[in-house]
Amino acid sequence: MKILDYQKKNLLKNGYCVIKDYLDIEEINNLNLAFLKKKEDKENYFASDNKEFWKYLTKNKLVESLRYFLGKKIYYMHDLSLTEARIDDNKRSWHRDNPCRATGVGPDWDANFPYNVVSTITYLSSSKDTNSHLNVLNGSHKSEYKFTISNVLRFIHRKIYQNDSLNFFSNIIQKIIGTKITYNSGDCIIFFANLYHMGNGLTLHNKNRKIIVARYGGEGKHAENFINYVFKHRVVNLKKYDGSKI
Repeated sequence: MKILDYQKKNLLKNGYCVIKDYLDIEEINNLNLAFLKKKEDKENYFASDNKEFWKYLTKNKLVESLRYFLGKKIYYMHDLSLTEARIDDNKRSWHRDNPCRATGVGPDWDANFPYNVVSTITYLSSSKDTNSHLNVLNGSHKSEYKFTISNVLRFIHRKIYQNDSLNFFSNIIQKIIGTKITYNSGDCIIFFANLYHMGNGLTLHNKNRKIIVARYGGEGKHAENFINYVFKHRVVNLKKYDGSKI
């Protein structure tokens, strides 16, 4: 089976797939330098003004993969964020990135029009170096997830994860229903924006987890709804552009 076939099968079934070595060493080094520029000029810095990030966003390896997964026309959702921070504890719970976050409620869950907006996270640091990982709930991008035991346990976890006296139980739930995805520097993880996920781990030696998050969509109302969500409902540090096909 071709690697793209395998990745697409996992994306459709479980909600995510991994592109190993999406970035090479030179690209990683160039993007690390771009991160430094952000630190130097936080007030006036827009990642979309930096040529390294445009090269990243339009890199053929990712775009061609997304076309194979979602269809020939792929749109950048003008939703790009750069994060460099420590993960300080395990007191987190799963969340979604899409506008309609309650399972089965709203246009994102139209049974006649499969959801086709994805989040992409590319890592400039490895799980080994930062002791961090991405944790996902397999299949939670599907409407039928609402009726699973996993969803019941997720709801309980959401209620108790910040309670120190119940840490044991929340950790057990996380191990039972969560899938831990580790990564190397340069790897890219793609997942549907309506998949439950969270970054997790306890950062070692004060090392930052450095990531680039961008979102893309295929043709149709889901991409349109997401663009509307980004431009009109989220407070983010970006410039407003018209949607453009890549």
